[in-house]
Amino acid sequence: MSADWSALASELQLWAKTGEKPSFWLRDDDATKPSAALDRLLSLCHGSRVPAVLAVIPEPSGSELADHLRAFELINVAAHGWRHTNHAGSGEKKQELGSHRPITEIVSELERGFTKLKSLHGERFLPILVPPWNRMNGALLGHLPAIGFQCVSSYGNALVGCGNRELAIVNTHIDIMDWSSRRGRDHAALITNLVLELQKSREAAYRPVGILAHHRDHDETAWSFLDQLFEMTAGDGVCTWLKGEKLLAGANVKA
Repeated sequence: MSADWSALASELQLWAKTGEKPSFWLRDDDATKPSAALDRLLSLCHGSRVPAVLAVIPEPSGSELADHLRAFELINVAAHGWRHTNHAGSGEKKQELGSHRPITEIVSELERGFTKLKSLHGERFLPILVPPWNRMNGALLGHLPAIGFQCVSSYGNALVGCGNRELAIVNTHIDIMDWSSRRGRDHAALITNLVLELQKSREAAYRPVGILAHHRDHDETAWSFLDQLFEMTAGDGVCTWLKGEKLLAGANVKA
């Protein structure tokens, strides 16, 4: 049975009555190279005119991905750590940018990743760091502006309040994957979460709702959710899907 999207429709009607438009943005993690799954995401975004920020893992990625993305003007690239390698101990939550290694070692890797992606992707690359597994040592934040990063994007409330005039925090809020089962989350639960986030957004001066995707792991439940979400929110003037540059510019204003 298909999910009931009426609650989202009602929330969007409330926005329309205020004369304001809710803003969304899409982040997709773990890109390294062209693939059938990535092409499915790019095609879905292109057809719906929905921009996306691809969190690219710098070390294994190269010119093949950069060349492939040139046909998609709505796609930006952010740095997804360096290798997406877990350095946490047994029994700990996975982290690449945690406190398990010297900060100088991590900063060196992030510098290499920043330089590599900027060289490969040019203006498509945004100075945004996406920590692998959405976790990082807060002590790293003070080192990021010197590398060139202007923004960190994690998930939920992680790192909120840690930004400063040099570094903004712009998180995602809705992860469409259920990682306990590695399947797309139930649509009804996602719709409930979306409505709650939109209600919070109506009370904030600048708070775009971030949708988190992982093209390499999607099943049909995840793909169909994105398809229906885009159908309801893109192209009718009711909502705004932010391109990476506008997201970053707005975040920096509030930093």
